[in-house]
Amino acid sequence: MKRSTLTQFPIAMAICLLAIFGSSDLLAIDIVLRQKIVPTKSVVVLGDIADIHADGERETRRLALTPLWPVPADGEQRFVTAREVRDQLVQHGYESADLHFYGASQVAIGWKADRSTTHAGNRGLTRAMRQPRAGGSTLPTPSGTGFRSGSTTSGSGTLLNRLQKTRHFLTAVQRDSLKDQVHEALIAYLEAATGKPGTIDAEFQLPTRHGNLLALQTTELTISGGRGPWLGRQALMVEFQSEAGPQKLPLRANVWDTTPVVMARRAISRGQLLTAADLVVRSPRHDTQRLLGRVQLYSLEEALGKEASRSIQAGENVTADACLAPMMIDRSQIVTVLSAGGGIVVRRQAKALAKARQGEMAEVELIGTKERLAARVVGPGRLAISDGRSTPR
Repeated sequence: MKRSTLTQFPIAMAICLLAIFGSSDLLAIDIVLRQKIVPTKSVVVLGDIADIHADGERETRRLALTPLWPVPADGEQRFVTAREVRDQLVQHGYESADLHFYGASQVAIGWKADRSTTHAGNRGLTRAMRQPRAGGSTLPTPSGTGFRSGSTTSGSGTLLNRLQKTRHFLTAVQRDSLKDQVHEALIAYLEAATGKPGTIDAEFQLPTRHGNLLALQTTELTISGGRGPWLGRQALMVEFQSEAGPQKLPLRANVWDTTPVVMARRAISRGQLLTAADLVVRSPRHDTQRLLGRVQLYSLEEALGKEASRSIQAGENVTADACLAPMMIDRSQIVTVLSAGGGIVVRRQAKALAKARQGEMAEVELIGTKERLAARVVGPGRLAISDGRSTPR
């Protein structure tokens, strides 16, 4: 059967295939591109140009039958890159972030006019890919655009086969060990960045596909990325050399400071005076939120006797902004004003003109003379003149 030209692409057939096989949301799709294929149909589907590993046989088959392009005319050859394949799959509804490309840097579709080699369709090519070459060759590696150049075979088999093996044979203990390696490298990086050795911890998820690649590592891990103040959600990168070449894996981590801080032992109401029964000093949990700009308290003395400026939940950090100095003066209260000079202390009675807290400056009116003074609150019902100056009425 004569192959159709690019302008004779059977659109109806492509629409039919898409309607039947559609796409679905996948967590991870590994696509190993072949170097060249000889199409046997008028439409190139993903299974013609790549080995596919998805979550389940049904999804793998659905992906394999996703239509991509019309085949080139007789005697013509078309080269497509991973980016072009990715763009086509995105148009069919797949998420770009779920697509992970390996294998050849480009796929040759069709043959030049002088065919010196015959192929029994894609099955023959697949078998050829799975046979080790003498002497081996460079394994493919992921890159920012989807992959690096190189063949899909080596002396120990295809990368896809090796990833398949690690999927099947990585035990829970091995996965935990790989995660511990990442955690150790991450904490060392964060401690150096924050200058707080022994006080930083982090939590993150290690996807299965990342664990499979980490199992092939040949060098120590390097962490990069993130930003100050290095707490909360951080976007980082794990880099290392592996049997498959250089690798860069994204790492999303939740980072927190484990330094013991003042926390609420139980729920505290707004306006409540803080006592030892309300507070405790301990290391915060990983899910305890530390809002930027708030000053942490590290000893009970910094909070005891203060007034809660807002409601505080049990287990929540008690920050400086949540602790107000206690109210010492009420409006119209008769108070004592102290003034000292030359070793003599003078006490005078006055009326407070407004409420005031410990340490605040308050305006009072002297009894009898009606003279107004600015004095600092030093205790319940007591004030001290700071500069001796008065403000006439």
